[in-house]
Amino acid sequence: MEKTRLLSFDMMKFFAIFLVIWGHCVGEFLSSDRSESALYRYIYSFHMPLFMTISGYFACSSMTMGVYDFIAKKFRQLIYPCLVWGGILWIVLECANSFHYGNPQFSFVGLLTDYYWLSDFWFLKSCFICYLLAYAGVRSGLSRKYWAILTLVISQVISPFFVSFMYPCFLLGMELRQNSVLMKKVLSGQYVLSALFLVMLAFWSRDVWNQSLGLPPGLMHAETSVWAVTIYSRLFRLLIGIVGGLSVIPVFMNLFKTVSSHSLVRTCCDWGKYTLEVYILQSLVLEKSLGHYISLDDMHPFLFNCVVTPIASCAVLVCCILIIKQIYKWGFLGKMLFGSAK
Repeated sequence: MEKTRLLSFDMMKFFAIFLVIWGHCVGEFLSSDRSESALYRYIYSFHMPLFMTISGYFACSSMTMGVYDFIAKKFRQLIYPCLVWGGILWIVLECANSFHYGNPQFSFVGLLTDYYWLSDFWFLKSCFICYLLAYAGVRSGLSRKYWAILTLVISQVISPFFVSFMYPCFLLGMELRQNSVLMKKVLSGQYVLSALFLVMLAFWSRDVWNQSLGLPPGLMHAETSVWAVTIYSRLFRLLIGIVGGLSVIPVFMNLFKTVSSHSLVRTCCDWGKYTLEVYILQSLVLEKSLGHYISLDDMHPFLFNCVVTPIASCAVLVCCILIIKQIYKWGFLGKMLFGSAK
């Protein structure tokens, strides 16, 4: 039962990383504001909250570790790859700039800017902070109800890396793993959750998207209407992410019961184990490379959304998996680049 459940979560991770790549294809291959694309908004409404919910689901075992072992393990898993690939980005992009502009001098200032190590790979940093918050709560000695509330409040004042939106999803994942009654309710409420998510998508407009990002300047002195719009937009963004993520879980867990033996499903489950590595590589492929050279603004929206970008996403995903598997064939290379040797 447990093994089947975990494999179904690997399948969900595969689905989520495909959505990450698809969303980046849609956003990077358009020169216009990506929030104008309804497909882009729909994907981003729930795919990262789903990822964080899954992360929380698997986080419970880490909460029993000692402080040093816990921090060392999570730093190696989540922060170390950011540092390594941030350094690689710095070297490659500085070399490219030097070649293009004929300037042989590397800019070490760029090595310390947020372009390489703070902005890139934001989800890994957000996940690290979520782990720290939950671990501090578990180890605080407070009952689960009180430390969960306390850390939730703290998360809402942490602005970088979307922690205020991600941490509630992380806690939800932990609760799903520990609370079998809640999990059964989620599984039995598949159609209700899906219907509610579809209704919420109808209200997930570009305005709500933009108003949910950050806080407007001068909010402390703003009128009541500005406060109301800001609170509504941010709360709606959080809720649509949670509902969207929860609506996916029963679909995959119930579907997995009937197709778990299929070879394609097993392959997807296997690939779902490499989501961290794919997340890093696809960022380099799409955001740092292809996105600068490909513009499909003139393509028909249906062809762009339903044919070209899904095919491109599959191609990028397959290429990333092949590269990752080759890297892990050299154990030391996997440790050097990703902090592990699978």
